[in-house]
Amino acid sequence: MTFLQPWMLWGLAAASLPVLIHLLNRLRYRRIAWAAIQFLIQATRSSTRNARLRHYLILACRTLAISAFLLLLARPIAGGWLGASLAGAPDMVLVLLDRSASMETVDPRVQTSRREQALALLAGVPRERFASTRFVLLDSATAAPQEIAGPAALPVLALAAATDTAADLPALVRAAADAIARDRPGRVEVWIASDLQASNWRPDAREWRDLAATLAALPQDVRVRVLSLAAPARGNRSVTLREARRIRSGGAASVEMVVDLAQDPAAGPAKVPLTLVVNGARTPVEAAIEGASLTLTRSVPWPAGTDVLWGGLELPADGNPRDNACRFALGVPGALHAVVVADDAACGERLRLAAAPLPDQGRTAALAAPAALAGALAREPALAVWQGAAPGGGPAAALEDFARRGGTVLLMPPGAEPAAAAGASPLGLAWTAAEAAPAEAAFRVAVWEEMEGPLARTLDGRSLPVAALEVRRRAGFAASGADAADGGWLPIATFVDGRPLLARRNVGAGRIYALSTLAVDGWSGLGDGWILVPLVQRLMEEGGRRLGGGVTAECGAWRPASADERWESVEGGGGSDAAVAAGVYRCGARRVALNRPAAEDDPERVDEARVRALFAPVRVDIVADLAGRGSAPAVQSELWPLLLIVAMLFLLAEGVLLVGEHAPRPSAGRGEVPS
Repeated sequence: MTFLQPWMLWGLAAASLPVLIHLLNRLRYRRIAWAAIQFLIQATRSSTRNARLRHYLILACRTLAISAFLLLLARPIAGGWLGASLAGAPDMVLVLLDRSASMETVDPRVQTSRREQALALLAGVPRERFASTRFVLLDSATAAPQEIAGPAALPVLALAAATDTAADLPALVRAAADAIARDRPGRVEVWIASDLQASNWRPDAREWRDLAATLAALPQDVRVRVLSLAAPARGNRSVTLREARRIRSGGAASVEMVVDLAQDPAAGPAKVPLTLVVNGARTPVEAAIEGASLTLTRSVPWPAGTDVLWGGLELPADGNPRDNACRFALGVPGALHAVVVADDAACGERLRLAAAPLPDQGRTAALAAPAALAGALAREPALAVWQGAAPGGGPAAALEDFARRGGTVLLMPPGAEPAAAAGASPLGLAWTAAEAAPAEAAFRVAVWEEMEGPLARTLDGRSLPVAALEVRRRAGFAASGADAADGGWLPIATFVDGRPLLARRNVGAGRIYALSTLAVDGWSGLGDGWILVPLVQRLMEEGGRRLGGGVTAECGAWRPASADERWESVEGGGGSDAAVAAGVYRCGARRVALNRPAAEDDPERVDEARVRALFAPVRVDIVADLAGRGSAPAVQSELWPLLLIVAMLFLLAEGVLLVGEHAPRPSAGRGEVPS
């Protein structure tokens, strides 16, 4: 593909000069019919045809040679991923840069990460081609538009550096559309550099339909170019924290850490060296993995007199340095408190008792009115329970802020008839009409998570009686908002027909759970306490971890409680910016362990056809696997040497034709009539 300086192309009109000269020469002669030479016409007709063909070929060679010289002066560029454009440079280019952790995967063919390869390709754009173009950078970590001098500055910008965060491509495109509508440029191009990871693009999100319509409705001429860097990772291993919790057994405390170890399926069985980190002390350990993944459970003793314990596991350096570590930070929990808001008095009382079943155990609970919820949450409880129609307005904002700070929220459906929500909630959940089980059989739970979470097995390995739970009535569960079809909800327990009993959604440093039945007669058997009590107790422990001085959260989702807090890294490899770099940070006696989002390990990608469909009817150009084509080292190359050779070849061909035209012919033989 090539692009030229458009004003130079007007010179191509000079290529018509040989044709004009030829036509003018034909006007110099006048045809006169003379009977004496008519007999020669038949004899020379054949040679005349050959001469005419030779003249046309000479004319074509001259025209093409002049065209090649004119294109040479225009200095065309070829090989760029930006494609061909003869309409001039755009007025504005918005560069949407994916800085997610998966972009740090190293492509073995070029020995650079996907992000570094993208920056090199973008920086190779010739500045003279876009001399009058404004460049605006929108990176996935901040999504804030930042005007830059040009693509050549990208490799040295802090806003283009590596992060341990996830990317939200719909939010980036929305920010780009807002910038276009605000600045009102003329022609606009949107350049997207990404590895097309499905968890970051969220192709099923309803928001894409609105985004495509917004871009198509803009008065500007908008064109989207996608630089796909989805080369497969080879020889890479990753370690991801699933759960870390403080447990007590026999008077001693310990931390039970559950991690997922994954590797390239083609790697085969191997013994993987690991490093166990506990409060800075490093101990080598080993794990045997046979397939593509392995779940490890590691117990770490809690030293006596320690208020906050932090640690994790590390892998040796490999194809992606950002997925080689996971961390936890836990503190000694103090008294835990739960706030319960319920529109069903019986259900509310059972929830209060489940949160504080025994006196003098460091657990308390209180019922609160919806109007008093914000004040109750300001006192930092461990758990907030909302039983009723999906909250909105002030209560929803208070619950969401509480979850983002690390608290745990449990949502339950309304108990009054009709059992349907008034509408969608900002918390991403909508309850639909309740459904009654058939008279002869109750709804039964078929699958639930037993390795971790509120329905996990007990310390002695016994399962909770979830399979024996009888549910006579359940509310419809529907995700709401502009997110993906599932709204980010992860099923924890599902019925036989696949509908969820319990689901979870991560929000900031905390979690929101949704339970689709009530703990009252006529709804379910949760009121007997065998499942409800351990479920509520574990939710309180989960929400209370942040109160003991230690917090474990996802990088990019966690934020300091106030701008005055100063968090610094406690380990050399943890980075220095808690907003975008994973690691363990401290602020006074508190610790926070930030891990990359687990979804960054998901290998699923969005195919090119789906990307085009997301933007339809906006035009999308996609270039993929540039390293495989060998064009990564040089993004563009000048074509003038090739055009010079082509022009010389046309001139040489013209010379050969002219020599053939003026070559001497053999003289007439004996017996021939002289001309």
